[in-house]
Amino acid sequence: MKFLILLIILAVISCTESKPQTDSTVEADTVPDLDSFEDETSDPDEIAEVQDEEPDDYTTDEDAVEDEKDSDNDGLADDKEKELGTDPNKADTDGDGDSDLEEIIAGTDPLDKDDSIPDSSEDIYVVLPYDSENTVSKTLEFTTSDVELNVLAEAVSVDNSFSIDTASFIESIVPHSSVPAENYDSKDETAFYGVDPQTTLNFSITFHNNFHQSSGTDHELFEININILGNENLLDTRKVTVIVP
Repeated sequence: MKFLILLIILAVISCTESKPQTDSTVEADTVPDLDSFEDETSDPDEIAEVQDEEPDDYTTDEDAVEDEKDSDNDGLADDKEKELGTDPNKADTDGDGDSDLEEIIAGTDPLDKDDSIPDSSEDIYVVLPYDSENTVSKTLEFTTSDVELNVLAEAVSVDNSFSIDTASFIESIVPHSSVPAENYDSKDETAFYGVDPQTTLNFSITFHNNFHQSSGTDHELFEININILGNENLLDTRKVTVIVP
């Protein structure tokens, strides 16, 4: 408010000074040095002081860009990584195969290689930056029962506040391998056929995000259910957590 009043005063002074002088104009040295706030500092001096001041929280566009910088593209800003102690230049600081952000969401330690997301974990975590040129691959593991089966896995969208089809984050779910090796009659791009009892199957899941961009400064979480079907019956459901930085 004080600054606004001073600007008004300065405008009045400027207008007065711009008027041509007449015989009735008061000589400059007879004009009083205005002090509207009666604080023993003249109005022109106060205006000069306010104009020279900068707000304490002043930040430049460069500062904002630096705050959002993510050198390793793992979904964690460099400043946040420095705070956590992770390496801002390595998406997987401890080298255990899971990115730093995936481990944080999963509750494991991104600084401890021995504390990683277990391979046997039924849950899958994946970081999917918007419009990244790269796809991300994960493996789903499932062990069959005591009967011979035809087995496939399909993605099912989970409701979310953005009303998007979360299954669209998955490009494909392809039968990959088994333990014991080739313990099935055949496989194609969708299913294993004639799987022997007590066989561990591995499906390769390919993820990509070319349609959803995070709307805020923090990452967003989405879920996908992957239903595992044997002879068209539901055998199990696995949860995928998609992290959009």
